[in-house]
Amino acid sequence: MSNFLLLLFIILFLIIICIFTFVLYIIFKVKKSIGKERISELTNVIKTSRDIAREELNREKSVVGMTSLVLPQVVRDIPDFNVNAIYNTIESNLNKIFLAIENKKHIKDEDLLLLEDSINSSIDDMKDRNIDVRYDDVVFHKHALKRYENKNGVATLTTSSTLEYYYIDGKRKNSDVKRQTRYTCTFVYIFDYKKISNKNREKLFVLHCPNCGAPLDSFETANCKYCMSRVGDVLAKTWKMIGYKEDYDIN
Repeated sequence: MSNFLLLLFIILFLIIICIFTFVLYIIFKVKKSIGKERISELTNVIKTSRDIAREELNREKSVVGMTSLVLPQVVRDIPDFNVNAIYNTIESNLNKIFLAIENKKHIKDEDLLLLEDSINSSIDDMKDRNIDVRYDDVVFHKHALKRYENKNGVATLTTSSTLEYYYIDGKRKNSDVKRQTRYTCTFVYIFDYKKISNKNREKLFVLHCPNCGAPLDSFETANCKYCMSRVGDVLAKTWKMIGYKEDYDIN
């Protein structure tokens, strides 16, 4: 009797193994068949997403601004305001910044007086992290005035600009595609130094002597106390850029 039960157990065990093996075989065949189609689909999806990304990189962006509304506000306060001069300054300043970043060389420029610290700090960070960046064949498209505010002796003007360039960094991602993007720039115009609180002065401006780079004690410093060169009103009623930012997410 015991031999019979043992034989029966062995037969049942073999049957279960056969069924399990057959099921695995069917699953393998089905997965293999579906897998080929899925791989093809995934490949097409990846190619499509890459094409879309490249097309988006190469699509000219739109400026974000309201020049027709903002310009009269500026002219009301500053009758001799020249909007084209501001646009030319944007192009000149951004090109200077791009060149400084490419060369990883500290910038010293009167037009970028209020941005020198932040730009040079970024360049030092790039050097520390061994990052190389290039902006090739820069072309500007359109500009617009975005916002204007005149408060506590300081006028603030925000602009929007579209441009294109070949952007090449260590990742070299899509470096063969010309990158279309947009920048927001911010300018200030000092009407009255005395109306600016010390807190706002420290927040908005870090002033340096145009000759030796030493920090200035005040806006109205006549001479640098370190090199004794004539400084005068370094920001007297002129537009100075205090900020720039690429504001179009194309990554």
